[in-house]
Amino acid sequence: MNVDGTKYDSLIKDTEYNIRDDKVLHVDFFSPDADEKLVHGIKVKFTGNPVGVLKGGFKNERNNKIKIKAKLADLPESIVVDISKINISESLSVKDLDLGKKVEILTDKNLVLVSVSPAR
Repeated sequence: MNVDGTKYDSLIKDTEYNIRDDKVLHVDFFSPDADEKLVHGIKVKFTGNPVGVLKGGFKNERNNKIKIKAKLADLPESIVVDISKINISESLSVKDLDLGKKVEILTDKNLVLVSVSPAR
């Protein structure tokens, strides 16, 4: 955010929209200290078609949101995961995500995000 020539690292805390035309009416910003670690919920986006689906399995997206903790400068804008290597009876869990050393994952490491189940 840039206010009168001064830059601030900020997050949007809340947004109010006009219900008729969906234009933004009001935005609340939050500017934490640079050393403060923030807890943030972020969606995980999945790309690719699992190899298990190509073999007749069914993709199950069980969870797509995780909770992380990091400084504002280290928060990822998005998390995109390629799931094309998941085979039948395999899954992708939170423990399989690599967000680097500066981002701490607070969600249970064993939580399954995506799995491929066999056809019945």
